Amino acid sequence: GRVPADIVFVVREKPHAHFTRDGSDLKYAAKISLRQALCGGAEDLSVPTVDGSGHDAHPLKGKLGTIVSPSTVVRLEGRGMPLSKSPGKRGDMLVTFDIAFPEKLSTKQVQELKKILA
Repeated sequence: GRVPADIVFVVREKPHAHFTRDGSDLKYAAKISLRQALCGGAEDLSVPTVDGSGHDAHPLKGKLGTIVSPSTVVRLEGRGMPLSKSPGKRGDMLVTFDIAFPEKLSTKQVQELKKILA
């Protein structure tokens, strides 16, 4: 007496504290200071790991120029989500940069910046 029927599963992705997903790739926005963006030091950042085991120490070493712009993207191969049809392979992690700009500058600071950036 039972009628065969299909079972439908609805999977909703839960927002993550550090990453957003784009297929098998993960996107991570690293927060850096304006000083790091202009003078270096961003490549010393650690990046959280997908599995939550901690942080990859300095995965950006050698992948950044001296100046990091808001449009800079670094691709860390094999650090994204596992590929369902290719066991043992993973997508990539795309690291973008959220640069903290000062909210205000003194008159002296503005004058110094104008001299430096002229």
